Amino acid sequence: MKEIATRVVNAITTQYTDIEVDKCEHAIEISKTEWLMENHLKMDAEMFDTLNRKVSILDIDVAELEVVLRTDLDVPLTPFLPLPPLEEEFKELLQAKEEEEANQASQKKLPKKTKKQIEEEAE
Repeated sequence: MKEIATRVVNAITTQYTDIEVDKCEHAIEISKTEWLMENHLKMDAEMFDTLNRKVSILDIDVAELEVVLRTDLDVPLTPFLPLPPLEEEFKELLQAKEEEEANQASQKKLPKKTKKQIEEEAE
C-alpha cells in the first residue's frame, strides 16, 4: 500500500508540476509580448536571445548556501507511447484459431466420406 501511495503521489505531483510550469511559461510569454509592445523595441537576434534565454544553475548565486539538488537520471529521451492491448494485437490470430477449431469440430461430427462418395458428389 505504501508503494502504491508513493507512486500515486509522485504521478500527481509530476502532473501538477507540469501544469503549473506550463501556466508559468504561458504567463511569461504574455508578459514578454506586452513589454515589447509597450517599449516598441526592435527584435533582432541578440534581443531575442536575451528575452528567450532560460535560467540555468549558473545564473543562481549559491555561494555560502546549503543546496539540496534533486536529479532525475532515469528520464526517457523519447516520448512514452502506450502499447496496444494484447487482445487487439492477437485478434486475427485468435479468430483464425477459433475458426480452425470450429472446422475441426464440424468435421468430427460428420462421418468421413470415402473416395467413391466424394466422386459421386462432385458429379
